[in-house]
Amino acid sequence: MTVLDSKIHLQELNNIFAQAPVTIRIIRAENYIVEFANEYYLKIVGKSADIIGKPLFETFPELITQGIKSIIDTVFETGIPYFGKDFPVDIFKNNAFERYYFNFTYTPLKETDGTTTKLMLVSTDVTEQVNYQLKSQESKHLYQELIYSSPSMMAVLKGESMMIDIANDAILESWGKGKDVFNKSLFEVLPETIEQGFGELLLNVFKTGVPFFAYEEAVETVRNGKKETGFYNFVYQPQRNVNGKIEGVAVIASEVTNQALLHQQIEESEQRFRHLLKNAPLAICVLRGAKFVVELANPKMLELWGKNAEQVRLNIYTSNLNIRLYMKKMVQFRGLYLWLMMLRTSSIPEKRWKQGNNFITN
Repeated sequence: MTVLDSKIHLQELNNIFAQAPVTIRIIRAENYIVEFANEYYLKIVGKSADIIGKPLFETFPELITQGIKSIIDTVFETGIPYFGKDFPVDIFKNNAFERYYFNFTYTPLKETDGTTTKLMLVSTDVTEQVNYQLKSQESKHLYQELIYSSPSMMAVLKGESMMIDIANDAILESWGKGKDVFNKSLFEVLPETIEQGFGELLLNVFKTGVPFFAYEEAVETVRNGKKETGFYNFVYQPQRNVNGKIEGVAVIASEVTNQALLHQQIEESEQRFRHLLKNAPLAICVLRGAKFVVELANPKMLELWGKNAEQVRLNIYTSNLNIRLYMKKMVQFRGLYLWLMMLRTSSIPEKRWKQGNNFITN
């Protein structure tokens, strides 16, 4: 190869380096003089070609305290290349420091006698990817922190086998289990869930993506070798990845045993009350509000009005019956007026009457 050919080859090589989509610099051992810097590098660091021919750390003094000078010195001394991955570098540009991340190689360029006189620094800007990973990790941390610090019972189950990926202390306590349940199948840890049909519900949510809600549901668990029944409000919510594919099911629950038992007592009391009204020898009804909306009327009252239950249910009676006029006539039935006043001021929860027009009939 002639000298001319060598110059042409070197020029072609410089052109390739100059246009490469990675940062390329060549520095000399003496004073760390920048011998070459391509356009992509100059664009990232916000500098012009004026930095070529000047000491690297004179232009970028901030690199000294970030470990870059130490790495370069080691490569010069040992002649061994250095590889960095997701390496953070704070670059001063536009009157402020900006954080970048690079994958890079510092390669020694040796003379014929084996001494290292120059280094070629090649870096790939991976700032966007690393920032995405950091945000994802932060989101995951906040998500897990929310679960583990929540007083509600929370767990995340993965795959069709419902492997326990996350479970906070509240739900572990309700299961009567310790932290050794992680990475085990819920069906293995709590086989009673299958017997009670919860396994089928979980798999249905996993396969269909349709959440399942339950209110005051009776759940039987085994704690300390003893079967216990509690009542819970809970939801099974499908968990999807960034592509929308279902990867698991989240469980969010709260124990409402005392509330459920109270509602059962109220329901039983209500049933006894309705039975009493239905079989009472007096005409009795329950009226709601200033418009005297009929909530309940026993057979004696329907007979007095000359209406059947269906007519009352369809509110036909309200259009052709003056309830105030009939109230005067009904006073002749001893005890009726007292019943009406008592029912209108009773402590029976109104919401229990809102489940429908449950009129008592024969």
